[in-house]
Amino acid sequence: MLLQLIESSIGLVTGKDTYANSNSFYSEQIANPSLSSPHLLTARGVTRILRNEIPAAKSDLEEAQSQDSGDVETAAALVVVAGLGATKKAEAEDLWTYVDYIPIIIYFSLMRLLERSKFIHDHGSHPLVADVAQKAGLFDEAAANFEVPPLAVKG
Repeated sequence: MLLQLIESSIGLVTGKDTYANSNSFYSEQIANPSLSSPHLLTARGVTRILRNEIPAAKSDLEEAQSQDSGDVETAAALVVVAGLGATKKAEAEDLWTYVDYIPIIIYFSLMRLLERSKFIHDHGSHPLVADVAQKAGLFDEAAANFEVPPLAVKG
């Protein structure tokens, strides 16, 4: 089992075989009632995100959250799923207060919205929050170098 876990972890890092080895490893572990846990569901959910199986990932993550509602990694993965999937806007806003896919150019907007976010309030030291904050700072620094022209007026 240790060897399978190592292979699965390497597969997640390298993306080898479109994460099939990692996905099958977590599915096998979840199928065993004595091993099944919310952490395994979260891991399989993340693997499914990487495989672009968003509805299945959302299902795994929601089940993991129902078993352990305080797990920050599950909450972070649900935020990612909400940003990638066809989630209802209100549901996504409840998770992060932002619904669209988050390309780097709009990180600064996300940072402004984070100030009102339940996720950042509850998990301010999470790596996802730290990454967004760092990119928002870099964007603000770059944006300060440019002057916004006045609005054009019809004449």
